[in-house]
Amino acid sequence: MKKVTSFLLLTIFSFIFGQVVLAVGQMSQPINIENAVRGEIYEEQIMMVNSGDEQVTFKLLAEGDIAEWTSFYEIDDKENPITYMKVDAKGSKNAFVRFTIPEDSANGLYNGYVSVITVPGEEEGGEEKTKITVSQRIPRSVQINVSGEEIIDYNIHIYPDNLRLADGESLKINVIYQNKGNISVKPLIQQKIIKNDEIISNIIHPYPEDLKPIIPNESKTLPIKWDTKNAERGEYQTEITVLLGDKVIKTKLYNFSIGNQGVVLGAVKINSQIIWPLAGVVLIIIFVLVLLIVKKRLATAKSN
Repeated sequence: MKKVTSFLLLTIFSFIFGQVVLAVGQMSQPINIENAVRGEIYEEQIMMVNSGDEQVTFKLLAEGDIAEWTSFYEIDDKENPITYMKVDAKGSKNAFVRFTIPEDSANGLYNGYVSVITVPGEEEGGEEKTKITVSQRIPRSVQINVSGEEIIDYNIHIYPDNLRLADGESLKINVIYQNKGNISVKPLIQQKIIKNDEIISNIIHPYPEDLKPIIPNESKTLPIKWDTKNAERGEYQTEITVLLGDKVIKTKLYNFSIGNQGVVLGAVKINSQIIWPLAGVVLIIIFVLVLLIVKKRLATAKSN
């Protein structure tokens, strides 16, 4: 579906250099697109007017939330996007601005601007060229309301690097998020550290600002860690919770130790104070069994 409406960007450039007189302006009426559908294309018609005595170059620019959705085209060529357009003196030219709504856009309002910027040029002046460095930018607000069904689906795997930590070794946890839905997501991770049934640390790990959202059909590993430098030796638990917004979607609990005080198998803990006595008992039993076998063989040999 294509929704084509029209608006006017009336542009008159205003600065004075010698004999050249120009002015710049733009209609203040915002661009509003309601009930936009993911994956659809929406277009607005642009008319640029040059009332000056010289040819003018216009730069077309999109800013804000909608910047990556926006492209500009000449009226008779909607295949090759443009960034600049020249308009002859005392003339006008039409173009299109196209908004392509990404398939993974979440429902909500997206704001930005479509701007017209003058491009400085050069004017002949005797033996040297005079550089015209003045430019003007006129923004026009854009608001796009994306609606439609959102599908949130996922597979999440949580696993630690090591659960038996040496003194000062950080606890490292990896969260693998596989996005099976139709919108991009930025999951949060909450980590609690528990000792003797008491929460001693409760940290929210926000989604990294420099990391792009997880798009549909993409998997990303989100590593987190807890610094044990000031922690006492002993047995602990860590509870890892994955959230989308304020909704809990996955929780996992692990037992771990600091200072190799115990042996941790998955989420099951065996204290070293129990292991060594048990190992000693097992060795004694083995020794007694071997002694009985040898004694029995010696008795058999004497009878023969």
